[in-house]
Amino acid sequence: MCKGSGVVRDYKVSKLPHLMIIDREGVIRASALFMKADKIQAAVDPLLAP
Repeated sequence: MCKGSGVVRDYKVSKLPHLMIIDREGVIRASALFMKADKIQAAVDPLLAP
């Protein structure tokens, strides 16, 4: 991982694999090294709602 890359720097990623759920405005709504499917669903559903 290149520590100088924009994504690594902007979102402070320190380890991979790293799941980040980012909304349309670029705000991190969830971030974890490991996340279970139900937690992912709970984070994504409100972002997809009309």
